Amino acid sequence: MLRHRWQALLAVSGIALGVAVVLAVDLANSGARAAFELSAQQLQGKATHRLLVSGATLPDTVYVNLIRTPGAPPMAPVVSDWVGVEGRAGRYQLVGFDLFA
Repeated sequence: MLRHRWQALLAVSGIALGVAVVLAVDLANSGARAAFELSAQQLQGKATHRLLVSGATLPDTVYVNLIRTPGAPPMAPVVSDWVGVEGRAGRYQLVGFDLFA
């Protein structure tokens, strides 16, 4: 190392540059992940209330009355139930969203 100082300097510089590149990629990756998670949370929103009816269906008038109530927060119905398909074995979860609400 004493005889070839330029080679030693270049070797140390290469190691430092490699560490800097790995750190930069890691920081960019974590920043992109955080931005994606924030975007997904904004699109999903958080449910504040839930109406569950066991063994029956919820009448449409309940939703209409809730949406027409003055000062009501924005709401969108989500319908979820387990269904079966004729001619096929098994049950499937059906989830429906009202995207225009």
